[in-house]
This record gives sequence, structure tokens and C-alpha cells, in this order.
Amino acid sequence: MNIRVMRFADRRLGVPLCRLLAWILRMWRPAPQRVDPGRILIMRGFGVGNLVLMLPTLQTLRQRYPAARLDAITVESNRGFLERTGYFSRISYLDDRSVTRFCGSLAAAFVPLLATRYDVFVDFEQFARTSAIIALLLLIPRRIGFGTPGTGRDSAFTDAVPYRQDLHMMDGFYTLLEPLGVTPVADLAPVSVPTSVEEESAVDRLLAEAGIRPGERIAIVHPGTSGNVILRRWPEERFAGVADYLAQQGFKVMLTGIRAEADIVKLVEQSMTQSAYNAVGRLSLGELLALLRRASLVLSNDTGPIHLAAAQGAPVIGLYGPNTPAIYGPRGEHSLAFYLGLPCSPCMTNANEKDSSDCRNNICMTLMSVEQVIASLSLIFEGVAHMPATHGRVRAIPGAPRVHPLLLRRPAVEHQPVS
Repeated sequence: MNIRVMRFADRRLGVPLCRLLAWILRMWRPAPQRVDPGRILIMRGFGVGNLVLMLPTLQTLRQRYPAARLDAITVESNRGFLERTGYFSRISYLDDRSVTRFCGSLAAAFVPLLATRYDVFVDFEQFARTSAIIALLLLIPRRIGFGTPGTGRDSAFTDAVPYRQDLHMMDGFYTLLEPLGVTPVADLAPVSVPTSVEEESAVDRLLAEAGIRPGERIAIVHPGTSGNVILRRWPEERFAGVADYLAQQGFKVMLTGIRAEADIVKLVEQSMTQSAYNAVGRLSLGELLALLRRASLVLSNDTGPIHLAAAQGAPVIGLYGPNTPAIYGPRGEHSLAFYLGLPCSPCMTNANEKDSSDCRNNICMTLMSVEQVIASLSLIFEGVAHMPATHGRVRAIPGAPRVHPLLLRRPAVEHQPVS
């Protein structure tokens, strides 16, 4: 789906629809009673990385209301992730391949959702109005969501939670539980995502095929991003330069990506002088999670797998430019983000609805050199060959980008399904 088209329609039609439907619902139904809900619906659209950052909130929601029915709405491209939590009775998927398919899948899901008669809706979107409109059309009496300034969506909610730019998004999502009486928690730990025995075995076979023996250190290099956010990409030949360095230090380098990123990954592989295993399109979501858990290092642009890796406890190096790591950096005991902090950064925020259309040259990424990243890697980890945990004390490197450590004082918590 063309995200720009979807967001244009959401912006132009969403604001008046939110206000009109909210007014009608207020006239028709009185304010809801504040009682423990028996049926809860949550919604989040694009971005598996956001789903990872939502996990501590979802875990608390499930634990606070263990007897409640908890359902979810998300998009088809996220299929297979929320099922792993064991929290949900039903997950409804909206087809995100086109606007027409999206509307058709919503129409198909609408009657079963309406018949469930939910008590509470928790909207995890930061600026989109579509989710708020869905909650209004489903006649859900209590609706909780971000009242992000300038979006016009706060009128749709009975409980509009202020969107805070000073919070990491993992902590920001958790504030959505405040109307339900949950006290906010700072510096939340990521929640690890379970994998199956079959997925672990598949990764065993893949590593054997790649010639990687048990105990050898694996460096995963993920050079792609969604096609809608190409400004977040670091040049392929620079990924190749760092990958060569890691291979020279004794790491077994694996290149990952979805099938749509095959050309990007191939260019990295062709630009390398050392050997690497090209695993593009070879991994299911569960197999990727299993592989990330075994990694000694993950190097990636600002994209979903960086949060998957952090949740699985892997040491993560994220490269940031259009987006700020202060809000979307990887969370984990060994997670770090590199960020130049140019005057034009960040240009892609929730406040401007991720609209970076004015940018024609992503110098926030292209000014970051291979030598700078390698020097920073060596300094941060006190010798990449050994990779001990960093404690967040980073000295300035002349000419290097600002290194933004986003560290937790505790590792990811183990996932615990709640029945």
C-alpha cells in the first residue's frame, strides 16, 4: 500500500469524521461507567517495531484483567507476531496491500467486531485517525488513545492521553494504561518474544548450511528498511565496509532482509571483500527471532528488526538520522544508537505524522562514515573481538558522530503468556 496515499486520505477525511462521529455518539450514549472491562479491543496498524515496543503495555494489560477478553486489530503485514504472546482471543487483520483491499477487509471484520460489544478500546496509533474512527463506528463506550496535538483525533476519545515527546515510545505506550489506573513506569525493559522448537531447528539447519559452527560469533547485518522510509537507509557500500571489518575480527557475517530487499542485500554482498552468508528471504518471522537471539551483534538501520533483536537480548547497533533514537532507539541491556544530531534531524516524527517529504538528501545518514562506525564500535565494546557489555560511558571521538547510548539497567524480561 502507498503509505502517502493512505495518510493523505486519513488526514483529509479523518478529522471531520472523528468530530462528527464523536458528536453523534455523545448525543446517543451517555458517558460510560468506569468499571472493570470484560471485553477489550486494541489496535495498531503499520510497523512490527511498534508492536515490539507495545509488549510491556500489553503484558500489563493482560495481567491486570486476566479474566477479560482481549482482542486486537492490526494489518496483514504484521501477521504472526501478536499470536506469539498468547494474550489475544481474536486478532483481526486488515489487508494493507491497497486502500481497496484495506476497506474490504475492514468491512468483512466489522460485523464480528461490532457483535462482540467491547467495553474499552485502546488505540496505539500516535496520529492516524482511521483507528479512532473504527472505535467510534464499533460504538465502543470507552475509548483511550493519544491526543496528539494537531491531529484532530482527541475528540474521538473518552480518555485522551497526552502524547509526550520526552518519552521513549515504549514508555509512551505504557501511559495509555493510566486511565485504567496503571501507574506509569520509567525505563521499561523489552519483553522477549517466544519461538517454537521447529523454528529453532530451522535456524540450526540454516547455520549448518552457512558453515557456522556452534559457539562461533554471529554478526547480523540488516541494511534494508521499508520501501516507504528509504531516507533511513545507510549506503549499502558502507554496510559492506563494516561487515568486512567484523569478518576480519572473526565474526561470521549474515546478511538479512525480506525478499523485497534482495537487491539491497545483494549490493552489500557484492561490495564486500570478505565472505558473508546471504539469508535474504530465507527466514520466517519466528526463524528471524530465533536467529537474532543467537547473534553476538546486530547492525541495522532504524527499522523493525532492530527492536526484534533488542527484545531477544542481542547486542544492537542502530543507525539513526530522520528519526530520533530518543523516542525510537533500541531498548536492551546492550543496545546502542548512532545519531549525528544534525540541525535538520529529526525530520520524521509523530508530531509531523512521519512526513519527511521536504527532504531530498538524507545527509543525516550519508555523513556517517564507515571509519566512524568502526572506531565507535571498537571504543564502545572495548575491542569488538571480545564484545563485552557496555555500561554506557562513551568518550567523544574526534570527527565521529554523536553516539547516543540507549541502555537499560536490566535485560529483557522473559515472555510469560497469561491465560
